[in-house]
Amino acid sequence: MILLSVIFIGCTKENVSETDIALHSWKLNSVTKNNISLLPDINNFAVDAYLLEFNSDSTFHMSTSVNYAGGKYSIETIGKIEVHNYHTFTEICCETEFDDVLLAAFVQVSSYETTGNRLIFNGIDVEIDFDKN
Repeated sequence: MILLSVIFIGCTKENVSETDIALHSWKLNSVTKNNISLLPDINNFAVDAYLLEFNSDSTFHMSTSVNYAGGKYSIETIGKIEVHNYHTFTEICCETEFDDVLLAAFVQVSSYETTGNRLIFNGIDVEIDFDKN
């Protein structure tokens, strides 16, 4: 009976939602859409371009080359993620073609995995790869 109580406590939603993705900022490496990998042109933009941050209040912020996106996320099970209330914000015209692909791909993600310093999101025909910043 005690063993079952320990297992049940270890699997509560509160513990499951505590992942390491919210403890770091993440720098974008690549976006793969329909088996075509694209790389950001990081050298032409600010140091904080292409950063992703998840906050403990279930919100996230992602910068693009010159603008940013944000919204809410939920993790019901480790490895599964849902993006909600997704918004893009334009401060400077205009997004690059790469930014458009990134922003469209991010709303399609449904799962993630962390391996070492990497965070990889996956969705249907989409993979987005980040490194710890």
